[in-house]
Amino acid sequence: MTKAAKYVLSFIGLIIGLFILHYIFWFFYLSYWDYRVTKMCLEDGGAEVYQTVRVSQNVARQLGLEEGTIAFPLEGTDRAENSSYISRINMETLKDGTPRVVRSETNIIRAEDDKRLGSRVIYSRIGSGVMFSFGEVSSFSCMDINEISADVENQIFQTE
Repeated sequence: MTKAAKYVLSFIGLIIGLFILHYIFWFFYLSYWDYRVTKMCLEDGGAEVYQTVRVSQNVARQLGLEEGTIAFPLEGTDRAENSSYISRINMETLKDGTPRVVRSETNIIRAEDDKRLGSRVIYSRIGSGVMFSFGEVSSFSCMDINEISADVENQIFQTE
């Protein structure tokens, strides 16, 4: 083997080694942030109900309880003006960059008296930062943890 071929093979080996080190670094870095998000979720995340509301079958259908998902209009939107219940969302970026870590708090509010019926706190890690991941963005949040219940809407509204 010629000296030039050895240099080329060494260079290729170096590039491959750097790619492997890159992926190993990001694997441990994302694992660290997933651990941090899990810890925050277990301390502060999930649903908290302050008051339950009993609703008729008709109102339950209108709210979407039977389908299992309720989407209350966001405060300040046109749909919120005519709604009995609205959602108020506060998002806070805890770590900017890659990955980004966000705390999202959603409050379910009764519009007539501005009373908070329940809240949901979700921490999320968004983004992987791994080059050449072919456009796939990874994420991790409280919703991925079995011990965390974030379904505040179905806990607040109970059908008669």
